[in-house]
Amino acid sequence: MFEFSEAQQQGIKGAPKNEGLKSLLASTDVTRLSKDSSQNYTTTVWGFLQGEEKGAPFSLNLNQKHIDADQNEEDTGENMKYISLNKVAVNVSGQQDKLFVVRDLSSMVNLQKMMYMKQHLNKFTEKIIKII
Repeated sequence: MFEFSEAQQQGIKGAPKNEGLKSLLASTDVTRLSKDSSQNYTTTVWGFLQGEEKGAPFSLNLNQKHIDADQNEEDTGENMKYISLNKVAVNVSGQQDKLFVVRDLSSMVNLQKMMYMKQHLNKFTEKIIKII
């Protein structure tokens, strides 16, 4: 498995970029999501990579330093992203290695929120119609 410390020892070209990536992953806080909110916890992406868990959904609070420069400052309503972090064991050129996979789940979560709201508004509307 490729380790950042090995890259520094071997003098692999691009090691400063690897260190920059490592520091960014170590400073980015994510919150582990579960069905029971009491089991939620906060960690860093780097902490997840070093942990035993193979994959889970997380929420990522985008603060101003993570927002792209081309985005308007007025558009800072809810800056929450929902992502899935996974570690997958793969065989690359005959060697076992791990692949880090990140998926954006925000569109699915927002769709679920919309469906939930629609369902409750329908129940509310039915109650009002029965009263009238």
